[in-house]
Parts: sequence; structure tokens; C-alpha cells
Amino acid sequence: VAILEKYILHYNFYDVNLYFIPNDFVKSSLSGLILFFAPPALLNYFFVFRKKKYIEIEQKYKTYKGNLFLIYCLSSCFGPIVIGALIYWIVKLFS
Repeated sequence: VAILEKYILHYNFYDVNLYFIPNDFVKSSLSGLILFFAPPALLNYFFVFRKKKYIEIEQKYKTYKGNLFLIYCLSSCFGPIVIGALIYWIVKLFS
């Protein structure tokens, strides 16, 4: 996306200009919430919580008492680091 923004379209998608807020920390925090928290939260609302869809999901799938979340969280945090380290090691090995 960054290459598409910079070289082809010449338009920055991730620039939220909150010019009416004087504090840079608050401005960057709000733009981060708008860009990275709001879209997944809205999608979760429409796909899971609207019209109590979660009740149907709870009945259809069995529970694992939080174990799936732990596996997902650990793999999404450490997976990219491990893959990056492997790629770095392979490149160093063959160069």
C-alpha cells in the first residue's frame, strides 16, 4: 500500500489531519484510533454483535475456555518475529 500511495497515486491514505487539536500526542492518538481501531470495531459490530448474532455463533461452535485466544495472540505477536528471523538467517546463509 505504501508503494501504491507514494509512487503511483501520489495520495496519502493514512493522513488524518486533525488541525483543530493543538496537542500532538492527542492528535496522533486520535488518528491512530480512527485509522486502526475503528474499522475492526465496526466490522465486529456488524458481523458479530448486530442482531445478537453472537448467540447463534455460541451455539454453533464449542468453547475452548480462552485457549484459542492465547494461541492466536502468541502466534500473531511472535510469528512475524520468527519468520523475519528465519528470512534474515537464510539470506545471511546464502549470501
